[in-house]
This record gives sequence, C-alpha cells and structure tokens, in this order.
Amino acid sequence: MRLNRLLLILVLVAVSAPLALAGDMVAMPTGDSEPAGDFTVNYIYWKQSSPVPALHVREYTSIGEFFVGVTDRLELDYDYAAPNHWSRVANQAYVNELNAYYTVIKETPKRPSLIVGATNLTANDWLPDSGRPDPTTGGDNRVSPFIVSAYNVRVPQHGPPSWQDPLLRLQAGWGTGFSESQFFGGVEAMIHPKWGLAILDYQVGPAYGVGWRPGYGFAADAAFDRGWPLIHVGWTHPY
Repeated sequence: MRLNRLLLILVLVAVSAPLALAGDMVAMPTGDSEPAGDFTVNYIYWKQSSPVPALHVREYTSIGEFFVGVTDRLELDYDYAAPNHWSRVANQAYVNELNAYYTVIKETPKRPSLIVGATNLTANDWLPDSGRPDPTTGGDNRVSPFIVSAYNVRVPQHGPPSWQDPLLRLQAGWGTGFSESQFFGGVEAMIHPKWGLAILDYQVGPAYGVGWRPGYGFAADAAFDRGWPLIHVGWTHPY
C-alpha cells in the first residue's frame, strides 16, 4: 500500500474500503491493510525523467508488487522494481524489498486505524531517494520504520458515492529512513461506486490520480507522481 508503496491500490468494497493509488504504494505506507486470506498482485509502469541526465537512465520503471494478508492484523509485501537501463549504470538489473504492516488498532466507523511497520526489512539496495539520487552510488538500503493511520471522515448519506454525496478518506503517517523523518499522507475521494480521485504527498512532492474499481477484484489507476505519469493495474483474490 502502500510507493513503500514511490508512489500510488486495492479493492473498494462498498463505502468502507480505501482507494489507495499505485504510485505512492511503491514507497508510501498507507493506513489500509490486506484482509486475512487475500493477496493482491500489481503491475506499475512509471515514466520518469533521468536523475542523471548525462547517463540517460530511468526513462521508465516497471514495478511489481505482491501483498498478502497473513492474519487479520499482519500483512507482508514484496516489491520488485526494474528501472530501464539500470544494469548498464548501476550493475544491477532490478531492486527489491520486503515490507511488513501490523494493525495495532482496526478502523471502525468511530475511530481511525493505527498501523505500524517497516519497509525494506532485509536492508536491500532499494531505489535511490532524494539523498542518493545517483544510481551509480546505490539506492537506499535502510530499514525504514513507520506509523500510519487512515479514516473515512465522510461516508455517503444517501446510497452509493457520488459527486454530491462522496466518500472522503484521509491518510496520515510519519516514518524514518526512506520516509526521511517526515510526515506524509493525503486525501482520497470516491465520487462514484467505481471511480475515485486522490492526492497523496510523500517525500518531495504530491501525486495526483484517478482510480477505477470495476469489480471482481480488479483495479486500475492513472496518475502523475512527482510530475511523472504512471499506470497501475492490480488484482485481489482469496488464497
């Protein structure tokens, strides 16, 4: 859930479920948790400008994500990222990380969720951050603890969500390491039973996106994350 989730994903169930955008799910922890017994598989295509223009690297990044609800409180995530031309610059073709979320307080209509966890539990060489923008020097290999919360501050009063009667959801968190000891979060809105909007702010800039939830566990998002466009598709299913 999560751009680690650099960026913006999940199933929308009635009015209580999140919209979470794929881009910030690659790096930004979110206050949503995978239900016990479910897994989600995502693919993200993230178009990016080069952090090292002379080297012409990272014109785009392909990102794969796998989330699993181990119990009703524990979620484990695996993220895989393969930046274009990465291998000829950093001598590695991809990076990966393992993340964990533990729900201390479950969200209810009267109280927000409270989730603690950490990204990059195995201290792998992950994507570069603002302090390490050059892939030739390696990415961020820190274990990065976080705390995050989410809550539906408004639910539709007259049936399914609409422009006139939307679902509004807030996300707020704080983390160290890759999260740079900063606050992060955003607002999400369902304006139709299958369509939503979101603004998420993480690290150095906001992400703006549109989400589509057609049903049967499928999800799709189109967004601009830090000024770069991305497309996300995902599928959730019981295991």
